[in-house]
Amino acid sequence: MARPDRNWRLLLGAVIAGCVCQAAVTPAWAAGDAPPPNVLLIFVDDLGYADLGCQGSPDVKTPRIDSLAVDGVRCTAGYVSAPQCCPSRAGLLTGRYQNRFGFETNPDGDMTAGLPPAEPTIASELEAAGYATGIVGKWHLGTAPGMQPWERGFAESLWHPNGGVLFPAKQTGLLPGMRRGRDPADVKGYSTDAFGDAAVEFITRHAATRAADGKPWFLYLSFVPPHWPMEAKPEHMAAFAHEPDLHRRTLLAMMASLDENVGKVLDTLDATGQRDDTLVFFLSDNGGPTGRPRPRPDAPFQFGQNASRNDPFRGVKGNLFEGGIRVPFLVRWPGVIPAGTTYDEPVISLDILPTALAAAGRPASAAADSDAARLDGVDLRPALSGQAATPPHDTLYWRFRFPAPEASQQKFAIRQGRWKLVRDGGPPALYDLAADPGEAVDLSAQEPARAATLQAEWDRWNATLAEPTWSPRPRGGPNSKKRKAAAAPPAAANVEGLGLLRQRVGTTPTAGDVELGFDSVTSYVWIHHLPLPKQETDYDLVRDEYFWCRGEAERRFAVPFFPNGTMGWDASPRAHQSDVFDASGYPFMNTISGNTPARFREALVLTKRRLLADPAGPKGRRAQYRRRCSRIIGDDE
Repeated sequence: MARPDRNWRLLLGAVIAGCVCQAAVTPAWAAGDAPPPNVLLIFVDDLGYADLGCQGSPDVKTPRIDSLAVDGVRCTAGYVSAPQCCPSRAGLLTGRYQNRFGFETNPDGDMTAGLPPAEPTIASELEAAGYATGIVGKWHLGTAPGMQPWERGFAESLWHPNGGVLFPAKQTGLLPGMRRGRDPADVKGYSTDAFGDAAVEFITRHAATRAADGKPWFLYLSFVPPHWPMEAKPEHMAAFAHEPDLHRRTLLAMMASLDENVGKVLDTLDATGQRDDTLVFFLSDNGGPTGRPRPRPDAPFQFGQNASRNDPFRGVKGNLFEGGIRVPFLVRWPGVIPAGTTYDEPVISLDILPTALAAAGRPASAAADSDAARLDGVDLRPALSGQAATPPHDTLYWRFRFPAPEASQQKFAIRQGRWKLVRDGGPPALYDLAADPGEAVDLSAQEPARAATLQAEWDRWNATLAEPTWSPRPRGGPNSKKRKAAAAPPAAANVEGLGLLRQRVGTTPTAGDVELGFDSVTSYVWIHHLPLPKQETDYDLVRDEYFWCRGEAERRFAVPFFPNGTMGWDASPRAHQSDVFDASGYPFMNTISGNTPARFREALVLTKRRLLADPAGPKGRRAQYRRRCSRIIGDDE
């Protein structure tokens, strides 16, 4: 139930705090005014629009996440600023369209790329407002100097560079790649549980500080599920044994774990008396990668797909149709935002930063570049509390140049009210989202003037944006002009080897194979088609050895590889409880039809021989190289 006296005190405290913060002195709440709210931002990965109970799912069981909708507001037209992980996060944490500072797509293996150090973040802004700040979970915004969380306003950080981790490594019992601040961190357990436990500890510890002196906190809690790797705990897999589709069953199990951990975080707010004093956001970074229909319930998984559902919308992760950018978007602030309500006007992830800053009473800092120094997001409190007479946005915009660098193939969208113009894989199309939320009927021929007006407005906005700092590349191609110039064309021997590999393994030519050459395709075989042993220790060995061989081949042959380093996790025997899988020993991603163990082995033997025989091999390291390869393939072949 709303409490007008509390709202009045918070508003007065926000005004006073804003004035004092501008003067860079002690925060207003230290003088006895009501402190601003804590801010808890829960961000999940690749969640489909329809994959929560409160979003209408009949099979995803998420009672604790659903409670945020029961006790707060469910935004039915909640958007993100990009249909892909990294640019979406860049927009979320800055409150600005990431295209303004050249963050167009995932960095695609460029170790120097990430969130520009000159861009203020929600953490740095709230830290300047007197908040304790922290991140737990996935970062994926760069690891170069100046780009890591502890350098971006997060005073406390337990983080993973890209989030591609769920189970710990068998050899160490630790989650690989975890960091605390700038240092490696020893973190045990399933990462969803570990992140939930870390969030509970942060909230509990800072509850004492808030009780003592009113100091609020901000926590960015960034979970991995239901993103790849598709790995779930056995007890959750067993709970959904009735689901015949192994892929969907795994998603349901991963979501059950996610829900449990969101629940224990919310329980901690209750137990520490902070429920009414905490502004909570919950949303996904993009729409779900639903995947194509598979012929059998136990058919191999498709890399990167998670069997999510974006109903009733068209499109998936990577698209600018509604299914790629419209996401579950929940907000709870007891006593300020009415409970059990829905809000149907468009809102966007860019609004979270200005909403939090307004609640904290702090004006946003100007971005380093003078153009568009303002935030693109707006304060949602008037709209979500029912006090605004007009929608928070007249227009929302999107530009997404992945994976095509060619201008004619680049994706864009613009929404004004009920109307949306979108180009995604074809000519621009106009949709009336109120009558046609599934974007099935293109009205551009019937409404040419409206389509032209929207196109002109998008063009005007686009002209204010920066060019991408790094360029997207076609599958398998160089990821920048600099790399393209430096990369040598495939040698004749490589192309000949590629033909031999196709003949031996049974592959068929696909677009880009000739450009990639033999070694890239060999890398592809290593990653996708390794006949895994059942033992987890052997799997971990294979994964580690693959990455070593891939790195050596890429360095020596100057040929770019398919750019997703998390592929090595995909076939983990830990991931699924499947008799079919365990009996076959095959990885789920089985993209060469008609495979046999003998064909797999031939491909790997050919890989080893090619790497060892190449005249450019590292002198003085041949023995080490042979030992590493032989641990997988054997010296007798």
